[in-house]
Amino acid sequence: MTNHEYGTSQRSVAARGRLRSGTEAQLPETQAWRRAVTRLGVRPTQYRCAAESLLRRLRRGGARPRVHPVVDLCNDASVYFAIPVAGLDTARVTTGIEVGYAAGTEHSVPLGGETEHPEPGEVSFLDAAGRVHARLWTNRQSGHLVVRPDTREVLTAAEALHGFARDRDHEDRYRTVTFSSCVPLLQQLCV
Repeated sequence: MTNHEYGTSQRSVAARGRLRSGTEAQLPETQAWRRAVTRLGVRPTQYRCAAESLLRRLRRGGARPRVHPVVDLCNDASVYFAIPVAGLDTARVTTGIEVGYAAGTEHSVPLGGETEHPEPGEVSFLDAAGRVHARLWTNRQSGHLVVRPDTREVLTAAEALHGFARDRDHEDRYRTVTFSSCVPLLQQLCV
């Protein structure tokens, strides 16, 4: 991707087209995430999933800073599919990662922040070493696994909760950008 202006990639333009008929909050993908976090006892407008936040910024015409080519690609896919898509530096994974309920004793160091602890029962990306890699499911990524200039291997996590995520009628849209079509770009960026 050569143009890193927010909203100018083909996928961002397509996402902007979907937003012409309403806000990001009205998209079925966003509504599914809002229902899920509401069931967890969290206000969905206070803790938006990453995709909703990116779409909101896109709709408002805000600038998206260039972070790293792989992160930019994940953000691009996130606005296109309206689902959270994260890239995690696998070289920094020392134990397995799972989505689970925090005990409250784990620690997280958010991007640019100080160490914090999740609330007991908070759904988070956790590892056996007691680190939280994303709080409130997909809301706040920690700095530990963030993709850096020296990153060589990336785990990509894409999470869809909406009803037609596996619906054949919508399959063509979701096949448009497959990770196999991104392999040449990822190889160029990470090798």
